[in-house]
Amino acid sequence: MALDTILYRPSWQRLRASCLHDYNPYGGMNTAVGAEDAIIRLENYIQDANPKVSPPQYTTIECRSMKIPMDIEYAGRIYRVTNFLQATINGLISQQGIYHMQSVKDYYDTLVPLSDNSKVAQYATKWDWNVIQQELSDMFVAERYWFMSIYEDMQQRLKEKKNDSQELHYFIGLIEKIFDSP
Repeated sequence: MALDTILYRPSWQRLRASCLHDYNPYGGMNTAVGAEDAIIRLENYIQDANPKVSPPQYTTIECRSMKIPMDIEYAGRIYRVTNFLQATINGLISQQGIYHMQSVKDYYDTLVPLSDNSKVAQYATKWDWNVIQQELSDMFVAERYWFMSIYEDMQQRLKEKKNDSQELHYFIGLIEKIFDSP
């Protein structure tokens, strides 16, 4: 299974969407304030799975449901965040006068040495789309705004970026299946 499969955890997609300008009151990664806010939340997300500290309940539940140890979740979160930051940096480079890009790049540079793709590969082999479908169903009930925001963002990614990722199509299919269920 491709490493990018692990990018489709609903809790991660909610956080990722909340860092985008469409869903962030501070302008997302496009503004200095939005980027600072996002970096703090991204770091908290990673640290919530740090195997050296006691994790919050949601992290423990996510590990248990996917049947992975905390160190694998930690590596997965670093992978997700570095992937997002690399895409952000690539997008900001094309814009003139973005003075906060250096802080985004500096944060990215602190994470790269922590990356462990062998653990991410272990995560991908344990990936269970049934767990993701249940998490999406739960989000549909409890967090409809974020469910819809994720769906809108995924649709936009398909259109604008012509993303042919099999995983992206499958994830969108899971979301649409929830719309069709009674």
